[in-house]
Amino acid sequence: MSSEVARAIRMTSATYSKIERDQREASFVMMYRLCAFYEISMHEFADMFSSAELGRSDLSTIRVLRKRQEKSS
Repeated sequence: MSSEVARAIRMTSATYSKIERDQREASFVMMYRLCAFYEISMHEFADMFSSAELGRSDLSTIRVLRKRQEKSS
């Protein structure tokens, strides 16, 4: 699925993988495309986190979006 998402949001698989493993942060444009892919607004995405969670170094944007999609399926 990672390569499918990477292609859909016009990102290389290597870059996507780094974001997924918390080795690189997603840019605003990448976040916008990820939210569009997972059919969630940027506001909904931002509301998913508490201020305490935003400080966590182990928080992966992609993992959070993937978990949300799995729950809604």
